[in-house]
Amino acid sequence: EQQFETTLLGRRLIVGGEVGTSTRLRKGYELVPGAQDGDLTFDPEAKLEAIWLPSENSAVYVSTKLIAETSPWREGSSAKAAAGAELQEFWLLKTGLFNSPLALQIGRQQVQDRREWWWDKDLDAVRLHWFGKKVTAYAGVGREFGHKSTLGTLDPEDRRILRVFGNVKWDWAD
Repeated sequence: EQQFETTLLGRRLIVGGEVGTSTRLRKGYELVPGAQDGDLTFDPEAKLEAIWLPSENSAVYVSTKLIAETSPWREGSSAKAAAGAELQEFWLLKTGLFNSPLALQIGRQQVQDRREWWWDKDLDAVRLHWFGKKVTAYAGVGREFGHKSTLGTLDPEDRRILRVFGNVKWDWAD
């Protein structure tokens, strides 16, 4: 809950993160009688985030994650382990463009459909925001320019796809 705060080039820098793990024991998930499909999986991860505020109306954000997956017991096969690092987000936000509620966000950023039907990944993008009193909105365009992970390659169906996205929210009553 408490983040580390310091200064960088005389401006506020906030650093934080979280550490978590999950453990899973499965047996009989293949639904095949007599199948040797049991396993025990242990997945620790650590996330490091930093936000630097170089001016009153700009912010630089970076988020990285260290991930490991260990299966110390696998029925019918040997144990396995994998680990890697991933750059999740790295963007610049400039607010108050032209003394208006407009803002520009450039870089690797989270683009998410809340239902996760369409997209829930970080994407290299340019996004224009409108931070009005009753209406907030954004529109953007993005594409995966490089895979920023040691965990493997980008899926072929996600390569060279230009994505256009947007959202509008209207608070019509308090």
